[in-house]
Amino acid sequence: MEPLMAAAETIAIVVAGILLRFLIVAVGLAVIALPLAAVFMAWRAFNRATGRAEGLERAGGPRWQHGLTYMPGHTWLKAEGERWRVGIDDLLQRLVPDARHLRLVPVGSRVRRGDLIAEIEANGHTAHVRAPISGTVAEVNVHAAQDPHLLNDQPYRNGWLALIVPSERALPATARRGRDAREWLRHEDFRLSAFLEQRLGIAAADGGEFLLPPHTMLSPEHWAEIEAEFMQ
Repeated sequence: MEPLMAAAETIAIVVAGILLRFLIVAVGLAVIALPLAAVFMAWRAFNRATGRAEGLERAGGPRWQHGLTYMPGHTWLKAEGERWRVGIDDLLQRLVPDARHLRLVPVGSRVRRGDLIAEIEANGHTAHVRAPISGTVAEVNVHAAQDPHLLNDQPYRNGWLALIVPSERALPATARRGRDAREWLRHEDFRLSAFLEQRLGIAAADGGEFLLPPHTMLSPEHWAEIEAEFMQ
């Protein structure tokens, strides 16, 4: 009986030692992880507060900016006197992440709605951005041409494309503003996700973001379809 008791005591001491070591490791990890988690949460809260201060909200996945007019080719317009500032929306910039090259039409070019005003190269694909209105190009964003990452980092601010003096007073009937624009962008995000799921044969994780960036899996044929569906 005594040998059994001694063996049980030995086993209990070993198990207690292992549990104590696990506890020490867990406490150590918590000491490291909790401050990191707190910093991460504070950073997310700061980004949300900054976004709200800048008028940014989520429209599904993409960000939506207050005060802009949104067009079907996923460009936006902002009135500045007699000119319109033109840029790409957050959904389009997500299709060209890590933009490498930006080519803009020359200043003084006369464009009609639907004409090419910019080409964005990223990840082996080229996005052809179409003019949302007709007019004369008064200025282009040379800073974005020199640093195309501005298109991804600040699509509604420093990543704008051009200033256009319109040749027509009224905007097209397809222009969207306010909550209507937000709901349209949300619907477009859903439509793009469905398009990618159907073409690529994969589903977005939990109905949200794809596990792999879709642009890395798109064939030239797929890209041509995306341009026809979302950039015209």
